[in-house]
Amino acid sequence: MSALTANDLAKLLSDTQKLMLFYYSKDKWHQIFPLISHLAEQYDLFYIEHKQAMLAQLTFYLSKQGYTTNLVINQIIILLTFCHSSQINKAARQKLISACLCQYICYQKENNAIAMGQTLSPESIKLFKMRNKLTIKLLDYGKVPQGIIQNIFKNLSRYTQTISDHQSSCLLDTPTIFIATSALLAKKITLAKNTQVMNLQNAVAQIYQTSKQTNVLLLLKKLIQYLPCELPGSVLVFNNDYRSYYIGEFSDELNENTQYLTYQVPLKQSSKQGRFSINNAWLKTNSPQQVCQDLGLIFKIWFEPLTSIKQKNNITFNFIKNHESNHTQQNHLMSIISKKQHNTIDNLCDILSDQNKICLSLCQLATDSNRTGQTITSVRHAIMLLGTIRAPFLIKKILLQHELQQLNHPNWYLIEQRVLSLVEAAELTATNIYDFLPEEVSITILSYCYILLSQPDASPSLYVLKDSALPKNVQLSIENYLGLTWLPTNNKFESSILTTLSTKWINALTNLQAFNSNKNETLEFYAIVLSLVGVTYAYDCEYHPDAYTEQLLKLAIKKLKFKSLDTYLEKTHEFHFKNQLTY
Repeated sequence: MSALTANDLAKLLSDTQKLMLFYYSKDKWHQIFPLISHLAEQYDLFYIEHKQAMLAQLTFYLSKQGYTTNLVINQIIILLTFCHSSQINKAARQKLISACLCQYICYQKENNAIAMGQTLSPESIKLFKMRNKLTIKLLDYGKVPQGIIQNIFKNLSRYTQTISDHQSSCLLDTPTIFIATSALLAKKITLAKNTQVMNLQNAVAQIYQTSKQTNVLLLLKKLIQYLPCELPGSVLVFNNDYRSYYIGEFSDELNENTQYLTYQVPLKQSSKQGRFSINNAWLKTNSPQQVCQDLGLIFKIWFEPLTSIKQKNNITFNFIKNHESNHTQQNHLMSIISKKQHNTIDNLCDILSDQNKICLSLCQLATDSNRTGQTITSVRHAIMLLGTIRAPFLIKKILLQHELQQLNHPNWYLIEQRVLSLVEAAELTATNIYDFLPEEVSITILSYCYILLSQPDASPSLYVLKDSALPKNVQLSIENYLGLTWLPTNNKFESSILTTLSTKWINALTNLQAFNSNKNETLEFYAIVLSLVGVTYAYDCEYHPDAYTEQLLKLAIKKLKFKSLDTYLEKTHEFHFKNQLTY
């Protein structure tokens, strides 16, 4: 970790204020690219290493910085929370931060005037209307590389209008959604003369209740799940004696009771006379942003003093710890099940003793497969019906589905049904191959999809689901079917999260990557090709396979003993794959 200090944060916010004045100094325009790159990197680093300090800025209005600078700071912090709750990688995060830094750079004075309720001149109104075009020109002058930032400003006005006016138009560009939504939230929580300020939770609730955009709603859900129940810096006044500022919530290691760390400052005194306090209760205030001129509260207490008290009392704040534990716990469970070659009913029941969601899913699967119509409510009964050989495969399948959900991929709402449809079609196709469990193929495909969606060097914010599943002259592959066109097509499965996957199915997916050079096609390979074509037809009725795919299809139909492609497609369409028109 770098040794970031309170002075560094103060300088970062001051440099942000200086950037807002760049438009009025043309001789500095050439400096814009290195400056926004440096500031974006610093904001990203501060959020990772001092999350409490950054979140606390949402509760403090810095009067020296002016309205627009406060607005930009709030927007960046909200954006970073969006990014971390959606697992956006470092490179994409910093590009999005750069977009926030540039959003108001061409009309900072006009934006301040609007916030003060002042009337704009005709020239200012004209500039305000052209703000995004001017920003793009400024970025071009400053030699900012073409890409995500310019694309955001081309779409930003339309996206902001659609979200704020509660329209039902389809918005698919995730980076622009991130910027537009964070900007709307920042305006609602930043103090202004012509705006009734509200806290972040109420601002999220207001947009959530009125928005008709599914992707915006999912983004807001992730934000609320990721944020602490109370923002650091929220203030509560006790008996006219002192003000208590909320720092964070943690669990006592001895008795596991929830405790609260606060910073108490006597009334009419500065933070220098304050002290940290550990309390057993906290009356949640979720207070809106307030003007604060005490630099100790804004900056100092969140660094060396907070680090010292955390180390002294061995404090780890709950909302940070919980987000790291779920993935580790599920990986551990997967490892335990994979190591056992032969599982007994008692063994599986012990493993699942504290896994309520998996138990419920197993009971539902057992109920669905039970011909008597009896509702299964006991996990032991479910395992007996499903069998000790099949049950571990089903558990792995359920765990992988949970893992995919918890990746918080920003476009998962678009991709999820395609993944599940492919799994169902592959299991159906694979039933024509004997001596194995159909869950082997679904586990392999889910594992493969998990690897695709969790690539550390890829940018989830750049995922775009194409209008049709497979445009002309595009190779048949899971990547293209899901719309992940940015990914390379080699060595995908070398980093598998499961070491006990069926070798035959791994080889089949590996062969699919080398699509035009297969020499040893297996039944498993043909099953994946056929199921992938089947779901592609389901989502794209105008799909026409190329000559090589047609040849493979004929062989697949013959090898897997289906009468014809139409017969197979009729069987897959019996699943009634969801949202065919939407996708």
